[in-house]
Amino acid sequence: MQAKIDRKDHLLESVKNKYDPTTHMAKTEFRLTPPFLAKVFLITTKVQMYLLQFTLGFAFFFLLTRLMYTISHNKVITFFVTASFGFLYTGYSFFSEILGYFDCFAFLFLLVAILDTSIFIMAISLFLAFWTDERAIVSSLLILFWWQYKQLTLANKNFFVPAKQSCVIILVVVTYFAIRYYLITNFGFQNQFKGSSFSVLKDTINYYGLTVWQMFEGFWLIVLYAFYKLLKDRKIIIALFFVLINLMLFVSSLCIYDNTRSIAYAFPSIIISFYIIKDAIDLRKMSSIALLFCFIFPSYFYICGAAVTRHDPFYFRILNKIINTKTT
Repeated sequence: MQAKIDRKDHLLESVKNKYDPTTHMAKTEFRLTPPFLAKVFLITTKVQMYLLQFTLGFAFFFLLTRLMYTISHNKVITFFVTASFGFLYTGYSFFSEILGYFDCFAFLFLLVAILDTSIFIMAISLFLAFWTDERAIVSSLLILFWWQYKQLTLANKNFFVPAKQSCVIILVVVTYFAIRYYLITNFGFQNQFKGSSFSVLKDTINYYGLTVWQMFEGFWLIVLYAFYKLLKDRKIIIALFFVLINLMLFVSSLCIYDNTRSIAYAFPSIIISFYIIKDAIDLRKMSSIALLFCFIFPSYFYICGAAVTRHDPFYFRILNKIINTKTT
Protein backbone atom coordinates (compact mmCIF):
# COMPACT_ATOMS: atom_id res chain seq x y z
CA MET A 1 0.00 0.00 0.00
CA GLN A 2 2.76 2.45 0.90
CA ALA A 3 4.48 1.92 -2.45
CA LYS A 4 1.30 2.91 -4.26
CA ILE A 5 0.87 5.97 -2.05
CA ASP A 6 4.43 7.08 -2.69
CA ARG A 7 3.86 6.89 -6.43
CA LYS A 8 1.74 10.04 -6.16
CA ASP A 9 4.92 12.08 -6.60
CA HIS A 10 5.89 10.32 -9.86
CA LEU A 11 2.64 9.29 -11.52
CA LEU A 12 4.12 9.29 -15.02
CA GLU A 13 7.14 7.20 -14.09
CA SER A 14 7.10 3.53 -15.10
CA VAL A 15 7.53 0.85 -12.44
CA LYS A 16 8.69 -1.83 -14.92
CA ASN A 17 12.27 -1.86 -13.62
CA LYS A 18 11.34 -1.78 -9.93
CA TYR A 19 9.47 -5.06 -9.55
CA ASP A 20 9.62 -8.61 -10.85
CA PRO A 21 7.19 -8.99 -13.82
CA THR A 22 5.34 -11.81 -12.04
CA THR A 23 4.56 -9.75 -8.91
CA HIS A 24 1.40 -7.81 -8.13
CA MET A 25 3.26 -4.50 -8.03
CA ALA A 26 4.44 -4.99 -11.62
CA LYS A 27 0.77 -5.20 -12.63
CA THR A 28 0.15 -1.72 -11.16
CA GLU A 29 1.95 0.00 -14.05
CA PHE A 30 -1.32 1.57 -15.32
CA ARG A 31 -3.25 1.59 -12.02
CA LEU A 32 -2.87 5.28 -11.40
CA THR A 33 -6.13 6.15 -9.63
CA PRO A 34 -5.03 5.17 -6.08
CA PRO A 35 -1.84 7.29 -6.13
CA PHE A 36 -3.77 10.08 -7.89
CA LEU A 37 -6.34 10.10 -5.06
CA ALA A 38 -3.49 10.09 -2.56
CA LYS A 39 -2.15 13.20 -4.26
CA VAL A 40 -5.55 14.92 -4.36
CA PHE A 41 -6.30 14.24 -0.69
CA LEU A 42 -2.70 14.93 0.45
CA ILE A 43 -2.33 11.37 1.75
CA THR A 44 1.14 10.26 2.82
CA THR A 45 0.56 7.30 5.17
CA LYS A 46 -1.16 3.92 5.05
CA VAL A 47 -3.50 4.93 7.87
CA GLN A 48 -4.71 7.95 5.93
CA MET A 49 -5.20 5.84 2.81
CA TYR A 50 -7.17 3.26 4.76
CA LEU A 51 -9.38 6.00 6.24
CA LEU A 52 -10.16 7.18 2.71
CA GLN A 53 -10.98 3.60 1.69
CA PHE A 54 -13.13 3.20 4.83
CA THR A 55 -15.02 6.42 4.09
CA LEU A 56 -15.62 5.42 0.48
CA GLY A 57 -17.08 2.17 1.82
CA PHE A 58 -19.88 4.11 3.51
CA ALA A 59 -20.41 6.01 0.27
CA PHE A 60 -20.70 2.71 -1.61
CA PHE A 61 -23.36 1.32 0.73
CA PHE A 62 -25.23 4.63 0.81
CA LEU A 63 -25.42 4.76 -2.99
CA LEU A 64 -26.30 1.06 -3.18
CA THR A 65 -29.14 1.64 -0.72
CA ARG A 66 -30.49 4.53 -2.78
CA LEU A 67 -30.25 2.51 -5.99
CA MET A 68 -31.94 -0.59 -4.60
CA TYR A 69 -34.77 1.49 -3.16
CA THR A 70 -35.25 3.11 -6.55
CA ILE A 71 -35.58 -0.36 -8.08
CA SER A 72 -37.70 -2.06 -5.41
CA HIS A 73 -39.54 0.86 -3.74
CA ASN A 74 -39.42 -1.24 -0.58
CA LYS A 75 -37.29 -0.53 2.49
CA VAL A 76 -37.17 -4.16 3.65
CA ILE A 77 -35.92 -5.44 0.29
CA THR A 78 -33.41 -2.60 0.16
CA PHE A 79 -32.12 -3.53 3.61
CA PHE A 80 -31.85 -7.24 2.75
CA VAL A 81 -29.88 -6.58 -0.44
CA THR A 82 -27.58 -3.97 1.09
CA ALA A 83 -26.88 -6.19 4.10
CA SER A 84 -26.13 -9.12 1.79
CA PHE A 85 -23.46 -7.09 0.00
CA GLY A 86 -21.71 -6.73 3.35
CA PHE A 87 -20.86 -10.44 3.19
CA LEU A 88 -19.54 -10.30 -0.39
CA TYR A 89 -15.96 -9.33 -1.19
CA THR A 90 -17.39 -6.43 -3.17
CA GLY A 91 -18.77 -4.91 0.02
CA TYR A 92 -16.46 -5.93 2.82
CA SER A 93 -13.26 -5.17 0.88
CA PHE A 94 -13.71 -1.49 1.79
CA PHE A 95 -13.24 -2.34 5.46
CA SER A 96 -11.17 -5.53 5.71
CA GLU A 97 -8.76 -5.22 2.79
CA ILE A 98 -5.50 -3.75 4.10
CA LEU A 99 -2.97 -4.97 1.53
CA GLY A 100 -3.54 -2.10 -0.89
CA TYR A 101 -5.26 -3.87 -3.78
CA PHE A 102 -7.83 -1.03 -3.99
CA ASP A 103 -10.37 -2.92 -6.09
CA CYS A 104 -12.99 -1.39 -3.81
CA PHE A 105 -12.28 2.00 -5.41
CA ALA A 106 -13.20 0.52 -8.78
CA PHE A 107 -16.36 -1.04 -7.28
CA LEU A 108 -17.52 2.38 -6.09
CA PHE A 109 -16.78 4.09 -9.41
CA LEU A 110 -18.58 1.35 -11.35
CA LEU A 111 -21.59 1.70 -9.07
CA VAL A 112 -21.69 5.46 -9.70
CA ALA A 113 -21.80 4.71 -13.44
CA ILE A 114 -25.02 2.76 -12.88
CA LEU A 115 -26.77 5.66 -11.16
CA ASP A 116 -28.90 8.29 -12.90
CA THR A 117 -26.19 10.94 -12.86
CA SER A 118 -24.91 13.37 -15.45
CA ILE A 119 -22.98 12.07 -18.43
CA PHE A 120 -19.91 13.95 -17.19
CA ILE A 121 -19.94 12.31 -13.75
CA MET A 122 -20.48 8.92 -15.35
CA ALA A 123 -17.51 9.40 -17.69
CA ILE A 124 -15.18 10.58 -14.91
CA SER A 125 -16.27 7.72 -12.68
CA LEU A 126 -15.63 5.08 -15.35
CA PHE A 127 -12.31 6.70 -16.18
CA LEU A 128 -11.23 6.43 -12.54
CA ALA A 129 -12.46 2.83 -12.38
CA PHE A 130 -10.41 1.81 -15.44
CA TRP A 131 -7.25 3.39 -14.05
CA THR A 132 -7.85 1.59 -10.74
CA ASP A 133 -7.82 -1.85 -12.31
CA GLU A 134 -8.14 -3.11 -15.89
CA ARG A 135 -10.78 -5.64 -14.81
CA ALA A 136 -13.22 -2.74 -14.55
CA ILE A 137 -13.20 -2.52 -18.35
CA VAL A 138 -14.75 -5.99 -18.67
CA SER A 139 -17.20 -5.12 -15.90
CA SER A 140 -18.24 -2.01 -17.80
CA LEU A 141 -19.86 -4.30 -20.38
CA LEU A 142 -22.43 -5.10 -17.72
CA ILE A 143 -23.04 -1.40 -17.19
CA LEU A 144 -23.50 -1.04 -20.93
CA PHE A 145 -26.06 -3.87 -20.75
CA TRP A 146 -27.76 -2.07 -17.85
CA TRP A 147 -28.30 1.13 -19.81
CA GLN A 148 -29.43 -0.69 -22.94
CA TYR A 149 -31.97 -2.70 -20.95
CA LYS A 150 -33.24 0.40 -19.13
CA GLN A 151 -33.68 2.11 -22.49
CA LEU A 152 -35.70 -0.89 -23.66
CA THR A 153 -37.99 -0.90 -20.62
CA LEU A 154 -38.38 2.84 -20.04
CA ALA A 155 -38.33 4.26 -23.57
CA ASN A 156 -39.42 1.13 -25.45
CA LYS A 157 -36.46 1.51 -27.79
CA ASN A 158 -34.68 -1.35 -29.50
CA PHE A 159 -32.15 -2.96 -27.16
CA PHE A 160 -29.42 -2.74 -29.80
CA VAL A 161 -29.85 0.98 -30.51
CA PRO A 162 -27.04 2.59 -28.48
CA ALA A 163 -28.21 4.62 -25.49
CA LYS A 164 -26.33 7.85 -24.82
CA GLN A 165 -24.82 6.29 -21.68
CA SER A 166 -23.55 3.36 -23.73
CA CYS A 167 -21.90 5.79 -26.14
CA VAL A 168 -20.16 7.40 -23.16
CA ILE A 169 -18.88 3.99 -22.01
CA ILE A 170 -17.46 3.26 -25.46
CA LEU A 171 -15.88 6.72 -25.65
CA VAL A 172 -14.25 6.33 -22.24
CA VAL A 173 -12.89 2.88 -23.16
CA VAL A 174 -11.40 4.24 -26.40
CA THR A 175 -9.93 7.23 -24.55
CA TYR A 176 -8.45 4.94 -21.91
CA PHE A 177 -6.65 2.78 -24.46
CA ALA A 178 -5.49 5.85 -26.39
CA ILE A 179 -3.91 7.33 -23.26
CA ARG A 180 -2.50 3.94 -22.31
CA TYR A 181 -0.81 3.72 -25.73
CA TYR A 182 0.51 7.27 -25.26
CA LEU A 183 2.05 6.31 -21.91
CA ILE A 184 3.71 3.29 -23.53
CA THR A 185 5.19 5.21 -26.46
CA ASN A 186 6.15 8.42 -24.64
CA PHE A 187 6.83 7.49 -21.02
CA GLY A 188 8.16 3.95 -21.31
CA PHE A 189 5.22 2.24 -19.65
CA GLN A 190 4.98 -1.48 -20.32
CA ASN A 191 2.14 -3.99 -20.40
CA GLN A 192 2.71 -6.75 -17.84
CA PHE A 193 0.81 -9.92 -18.71
CA LYS A 194 2.91 -12.53 -16.92
CA GLY A 195 0.63 -14.55 -14.67
CA SER A 196 -2.41 -13.22 -16.54
CA SER A 197 -3.23 -15.43 -19.53
CA PHE A 198 -4.94 -18.62 -20.63
CA SER A 199 -1.88 -20.54 -19.47
CA VAL A 200 -2.94 -19.79 -15.90
CA LEU A 201 -6.06 -21.94 -16.40
CA LYS A 202 -4.08 -25.11 -15.75
CA ASP A 203 -3.81 -23.98 -12.12
CA THR A 204 -6.97 -21.96 -11.54
CA ILE A 205 -9.32 -24.51 -13.13
CA ASN A 206 -9.04 -26.51 -9.91
CA TYR A 207 -10.83 -23.62 -8.17
CA TYR A 208 -13.65 -23.23 -10.70
CA GLY A 209 -16.35 -24.42 -8.26
CA LEU A 210 -15.41 -21.87 -5.62
CA THR A 211 -15.15 -19.18 -8.30
CA VAL A 212 -18.63 -20.03 -9.62
CA TRP A 213 -20.07 -19.73 -6.12
CA GLN A 214 -18.27 -16.48 -5.38
CA MET A 215 -19.55 -14.91 -8.55
CA PHE A 216 -22.99 -14.21 -7.01
CA GLU A 217 -23.07 -16.30 -3.81
CA GLY A 218 -26.48 -15.87 -2.17
CA PHE A 219 -27.77 -13.99 -5.20
CA TRP A 220 -27.48 -16.93 -7.60
CA LEU A 221 -31.22 -17.68 -7.43
CA ILE A 222 -32.01 -14.10 -8.38
CA VAL A 223 -29.57 -14.05 -11.30
CA LEU A 224 -30.86 -17.39 -12.62
CA TYR A 225 -34.46 -16.23 -12.31
CA ALA A 226 -33.61 -13.06 -14.22
CA PHE A 227 -32.22 -15.24 -17.02
CA TYR A 228 -35.40 -17.34 -16.96
CA LYS A 229 -37.52 -14.18 -17.05
CA LEU A 230 -35.71 -12.96 -20.18
CA LEU A 231 -36.28 -16.31 -21.87
CA LYS A 232 -39.92 -16.36 -20.77
CA ASP A 233 -40.42 -12.90 -22.27
CA ARG A 234 -38.83 -14.18 -25.50
CA LYS A 235 -35.86 -11.85 -25.14
CA ILE A 236 -33.58 -14.69 -26.10
CA ILE A 237 -30.83 -12.62 -27.75
CA ILE A 238 -30.75 -10.27 -24.76
CA ALA A 239 -30.55 -13.25 -22.39
CA LEU A 240 -27.66 -14.72 -24.35
CA PHE A 241 -25.91 -11.36 -24.37
CA PHE A 242 -26.27 -11.21 -20.56
CA VAL A 243 -24.87 -14.73 -20.19
CA LEU A 244 -22.01 -14.03 -22.60
CA ILE A 245 -20.79 -11.00 -20.64
CA ASN A 246 -20.87 -12.95 -17.37
CA LEU A 247 -19.11 -15.85 -19.02
CA MET A 248 -16.38 -13.47 -20.21
CA LEU A 249 -15.98 -12.23 -16.64
CA PHE A 250 -15.83 -15.77 -15.32
CA VAL A 251 -13.22 -16.97 -17.83
CA SER A 252 -11.12 -13.82 -17.43
CA SER A 253 -11.14 -14.27 -13.64
CA LEU A 254 -9.74 -17.78 -14.07
CA CYS A 255 -6.97 -16.37 -16.26
CA ILE A 256 -5.65 -14.48 -13.23
CA TYR A 257 -4.37 -16.03 -10.03
CA ASP A 258 -6.29 -13.74 -7.65
CA ASN A 259 -9.73 -15.16 -8.45
CA THR A 260 -11.76 -13.58 -5.64
CA ARG A 261 -10.78 -10.05 -6.61
CA SER A 262 -11.45 -10.76 -10.27
CA ILE A 263 -14.87 -12.38 -9.98
CA ALA A 264 -16.09 -9.62 -7.63
CA TYR A 265 -16.28 -7.35 -10.69
CA ALA A 266 -19.42 -9.26 -11.73
CA PHE A 267 -21.49 -7.51 -9.03
CA PRO A 268 -23.44 -5.27 -11.50
CA SER A 269 -25.17 -8.48 -12.69
CA ILE A 270 -26.88 -8.69 -9.29
CA ILE A 271 -28.32 -5.20 -9.65
CA ILE A 272 -29.32 -5.88 -13.26
CA SER A 273 -31.07 -9.09 -12.22
CA PHE A 274 -33.13 -7.31 -9.57
CA TYR A 275 -34.18 -4.76 -12.15
CA ILE A 276 -35.21 -7.48 -14.62
CA ILE A 277 -37.42 -9.36 -12.13
CA LYS A 278 -38.67 -6.44 -10.02
CA ASP A 279 -42.26 -6.79 -11.27
CA ALA A 280 -42.31 -10.55 -11.79
CA ILE A 281 -41.77 -12.08 -8.34
CA ASP A 282 -41.90 -11.40 -4.61
CA LEU A 283 -38.56 -9.71 -4.17
CA ARG A 284 -38.88 -9.73 -0.39
CA LYS A 285 -38.69 -13.53 -0.26
CA MET A 286 -35.92 -13.73 -2.84
CA SER A 287 -33.82 -11.06 -1.14
CA SER A 288 -34.32 -12.65 2.29
CA ILE A 289 -33.06 -15.98 0.92
CA ALA A 290 -30.07 -14.20 -0.58
CA LEU A 291 -29.28 -12.60 2.78
CA LEU A 292 -29.63 -15.94 4.56
CA PHE A 293 -27.12 -17.64 2.24
CA CYS A 294 -24.70 -14.70 2.38
CA PHE A 295 -25.01 -14.66 6.17
CA ILE A 296 -24.31 -18.38 6.56
CA PHE A 297 -21.62 -18.57 3.88
CA PRO A 298 -19.68 -15.28 3.93
CA SER A 299 -17.17 -14.79 1.15
CA TYR A 300 -13.75 -16.39 1.09
CA PHE A 301 -10.72 -14.58 -0.23
CA TYR A 302 -8.25 -16.66 -2.15
CA ILE A 303 -5.43 -16.39 -4.62
CA CYS A 304 -4.66 -19.57 -6.55
CA GLY A 305 -1.75 -21.38 -4.95
CA ALA A 306 -2.04 -19.52 -1.64
CA ALA A 307 -3.96 -20.40 1.51
CA VAL A 308 -7.67 -19.57 1.41
CA THR A 309 -8.61 -16.76 3.79
CA ARG A 310 -12.08 -16.87 5.26
CA HIS A 311 -13.89 -13.64 6.05
CA ASP A 312 -14.99 -14.22 9.65
CA PRO A 313 -17.83 -11.92 10.75
CA PHE A 314 -18.25 -11.35 14.48
CA TYR A 315 -20.87 -14.10 14.87
CA PHE A 316 -18.44 -16.66 13.42
CA ARG A 317 -15.81 -15.58 15.92
CA ILE A 318 -18.24 -15.83 18.83
CA LEU A 319 -19.40 -19.29 17.72
CA ASN A 320 -15.79 -20.42 17.29
CA LYS A 321 -14.99 -19.12 20.78
CA ILE A 322 -17.90 -21.02 22.29
CA ILE A 323 -17.03 -24.27 20.49
CA ASN A 324 -13.35 -24.06 21.46
CA THR A 325 -14.24 -23.26 25.08
CA LYS A 326 -16.52 -26.30 25.33
CA THR A 327 -13.88 -28.49 23.68
CA THR A 328 -11.29 -27.32 26.20
